[in-house]
Amino acid sequence: MSASPDVSSSPTLAERWIKANIIAAIISGVASFAAYGVKHAVGATEPQAEFGALLILYIAAITFSGLAGAAGGVLTGAVLQRIIRRLPARTWIALHAGMSIVVGVAVELMDSSRSDRASEALALDPSILPSSLVSGAIIGAVVGGLEALVLRQAATGMGAWVRWSAAAFAAAWLLLVTGATLLQPGGGLTSELVNQALSFAAAVIVALLTLPALRLLQPRAPS
Repeated sequence: MSASPDVSSSPTLAERWIKANIIAAIISGVASFAAYGVKHAVGATEPQAEFGALLILYIAAITFSGLAGAAGGVLTGAVLQRIIRRLPARTWIALHAGMSIVVGVAVELMDSSRSDRASEALALDPSILPSSLVSGAIIGAVVGGLEALVLRQAATGMGAWVRWSAAAFAAAWLLLVTGATLLQPGGGLTSELVNQALSFAAAVIVALLTLPALRLLQPRAPS
């Protein structure tokens, strides 16, 4: 007699969503460390780094970020396809690869800017907290809106998706900005490790706070 599968022991959709986002965050962290290694190997950390070193750094950032974003798209897309069978998977993956590239390049640009003012004293300005929440909500609304453009082809519940994305990114962005403000520019490997820990925590926050939107997704009836 063949054993029947134990349905009660199978992961729930929420568990799959959180697990997919955690794995994606780990892959993103590995990609960031790879870019960090390239940056130091080619001498792009110098105040007056050569054009060739910067070119190699940004090519590496684009490559590693794109691969990490694509991996995240594959992982989260696999979970979404349990709800939305007709999810445009390739478009979803390409969107996440593109967004990851934008973030990866932006991080390198901001890191260069922080290195230029490494000697400045750092302090957490209380006014940065509400502005970070607003900025994070705007970023989340943009990200959620782009994702909704893909999802709406095969699902309903896009309004909730954008709203919960805005809330999730507001909380995550507040954590990232607060941590980045307190980190010493040019702090080396220690600062990089702390930054990656903050990024991982932010990814978990986004995964948790988007669970209500995930539950509200419904497949769109074929026209």
